[in-house]
Amino acid sequence: MDADTRNLTEPVVDTHCHLYWPGLIEQVDEVIGRAREAGVGSIVVPGINLSTSLVAQDLAHRFAGVYFAAGVHPSETEAAGCVAPAEFFKPFLEDPKLVAIGEIGLDAHHDPGAVERQRPLFRAQLGLAAERDLPVIIHHRDAGRSVIAELSGFPGLRGVFHCFEGSRRLLGFAREHGFFISLAGNVTYPTAQNIQAQLSRIPEDRLVIETDAPWMPPEPVREGRRCEPAHVMHTFRFLAAGLAKSTNMLRILLSRNSRELFQIVGDIDGA
Repeated sequence: MDADTRNLTEPVVDTHCHLYWPGLIEQVDEVIGRAREAGVGSIVVPGINLSTSLVAQDLAHRFAGVYFAAGVHPSETEAAGCVAPAEFFKPFLEDPKLVAIGEIGLDAHHDPGAVERQRPLFRAQLGLAAERDLPVIIHHRDAGRSVIAELSGFPGLRGVFHCFEGSRRLLGFAREHGFFISLAGNVTYPTAQNIQAQLSRIPEDRLVIETDAPWMPPEPVREGRRCEPAHVMHTFRFLAAGLAKSTNMLRILLSRNSRELFQIVGDIDGA
């Protein structure tokens, strides 16, 4: 790792990593150690249901520089049944390491009709986030128009479009309403021209990065590798080149944005 992408005062933040997933959780100490060595200062671990939100919470308290979000992912809507957000979030809301409500959203990729079944719980979680003044981590796969329709009902809500797909509509909403855009390892893929074409249109003060580990490893480690937080540095360097910024400048920019989004304090060496 080159000297200007590690050991500096401004840590790189992996804003979205499922550390509890099989393949990562069994070696979580080593995974965190490699992230630290690579120059990743903080990691946000979003839950997708009650059990993973609880594990994410536990990880946040085990490791300095790790924070968590709690929520019900759209793919978990039917399994969750009739969730009352006030009851679901009760173990989390007073925890100082809770930085967001998420991962929540809508997903029409496998079943366009599922969006209507997902809406009520998504809307309820948005309402709780607005009530508690917490940011939301938004999943929006093939459902950008519907996501925007729901978000429009909560003016003033803040958050991030996780794993941005390159949608002009979502980017326009983000620019107008101050939402953040998070780029994952797929931005480095040769086939990601739609995302890459939008890089110059993303406001600098609304850009953050993530791994979405264990999925979507960046191009240099794509073949046969499970993604982990250390790999966010490949995306970091790709963006430095694509945005024509020095790694020092980009580090400062992304750290500032991540801290503003999640109100993160400290880094991996001390929470």
